[in-house]
Amino acid sequence: MFDILFGGCSGRCNCRFDPAQIQRLEALITMKFAQVTDALNATAARVAKIGTETQALLAKIDELSDAITSADSVPQEVADALAALQAQVAVVDDLVADAPAPEPEPED
Repeated sequence: MFDILFGGCSGRCNCRFDPAQIQRLEALITMKFAQVTDALNATAARVAKIGTETQALLAKIDELSDAITSADSVPQEVADALAALQAQVAVVDDLVADAPAPEPEPED
């Protein structure tokens, strides 16, 4: 592994690599990569959880919005609170780029 990284010894130095030390370094690097992999996988799982929770929250906000707008009479402060909530949803939505639209299926 280290010959690939450092191109091997050029013969101009008096370096001596102990194979046991190299093996320990390789094990340490491999362990660090495993830790990074675990952290990345945990972060991906957390992002997926946040996405699921956000979808459920948006569905509840839509239900609330529908209930308020279909009511016969709504106090102004309720309408204002709903508008503020919808504005905040738009702010959060704008923080994340929309997923690209799926490609249409080719027609035969």
